[in-house]
Amino acid sequence: MLEAIIALIIAAVSSLAFLAYRHPIRFATLAWEIQVVSGFVFAFLAGWELASVWAARKVIRVSGSREAQEAVQSIALPFPEFYVGFLLWLIYLFFLRKLPDLGLVSNVPADEDKE
Repeated sequence: MLEAIIALIIAAVSSLAFLAYRHPIRFATLAWEIQVVSGFVFAFLAGWELASVWAARKVIRVSGSREAQEAVQSIALPFPEFYVGFLLWLIYLFFLRKLPDLGLVSNVPADEDKE
């Protein structure tokens, strides 16, 4: 299962790189939409993390049991990996949006440019 998820992530990242290389103008608008959706997902998951930690402190304070602490830790996100991964995702999108400024775009005209 993990191999399939990794393969899907690699396919998505590669296709975004190809799109940014071949169609930089269209990718700029798509990247903006991806960043907005990613921001909403990040805000939702960060809120989930804060709520679960807040609930965990209340439950553990009331019950004081190890089982409650383990249950809450099982639903919590891996804190540093989540935030570092999101930051790297935004840096990757920023890099792809800056490909035309770096001169790293395709010299072959795209299909829509041939008309």
